[in-house]
Amino acid sequence: MQSDERLTLTVHLPPGYVVETAPQMVSIGLPDGGGKFITNYETVDNSFTFSHIIQLNNPVYAAEEYPYLKEFYNKIIQSERAEIVFKKK
Repeated sequence: MQSDERLTLTVHLPPGYVVETAPQMVSIGLPDGGGKFITNYETVDNSFTFSHIIQLNNPVYAAEEYPYLKEFYNKIIQSERAEIVFKKK
């Protein structure tokens, strides 16, 4: 069974504030179409939207795939630790 997690976060900034440093967009996949992780970041006027998708396509992964899964989750954790820096105009 496929697992699909989607998260979207929209933040409206107070007047006079802008995003100075945004997180980088990420797109990674597991071998043989086993899954993917995608992030997206968009700025519109005084708000920004950050979204991510974690999709796992296999109900069970073979022991040989565990190193790839470990690296996959490490990259997800790194991405989720990214900072967003705000600056007053």
